[in-house]
Amino acid sequence: MKWDPIHDSRRTFLACLQAQCAPGIPAGPVPAPGLSHDPALDTAAAVLLSLLDPGLTLALIGPEAGTLSPLYDLTGAAPADPAEADFVLISGDPGQVLGTVRCGDRAHPETGATVIVTGTARAGGQDAASTPVTLAGPGIETSIQTVLPLTGPVLRSLEAANSVPPTGIDLLLTGGGVLTALPRTTQIQMEAA
Repeated sequence: MKWDPIHDSRRTFLACLQAQCAPGIPAGPVPAPGLSHDPALDTAAAVLLSLLDPGLTLALIGPEAGTLSPLYDLTGAAPADPAEADFVLISGDPGQVLGTVRCGDRAHPETGATVIVTGTARAGGQDAASTPVTLAGPGIETSIQTVLPLTGPVLRSLEAANSVPPTGIDLLLTGGGVLTALPRTTQIQMEAA
């Protein structure tokens, strides 16, 4: 592993803040810790190395996510079921998982999970799961149009999870050394095809 726990964590944490402050706009580059040969998973590993501490919980979901199991030892985070985890890493289609993660409650909205989905985080990138959207909300001056690497059903699951403010989940998309955030306060309108 090639990771400086001070400088690389700081750079990645700042990229996470930048992404959360400017939803839908890729932030980075993020240092690669070398835990995975897949650039999207390695970017997710960098985010988790920066954000996880002992006392937090992590669920690893998907066929390739298990390759990041060393994160439990490296961060002190405990394994958890997605419904109970503070952080959920999804490698592959987030499909049904988004509907099962913790959204917090009105008294404690901060207990909503942060979900990291690996894939392409490049705004405007096209692939089979791409959906054109308009984003609005805090951090966006009026609105922005972009293409998210998520299917319509996944975006509807995210919308349902974030439908009772201030509860919800914060979503991070990772890929190619960059990350894109969709905080729970971001309004997502799918464009007609």
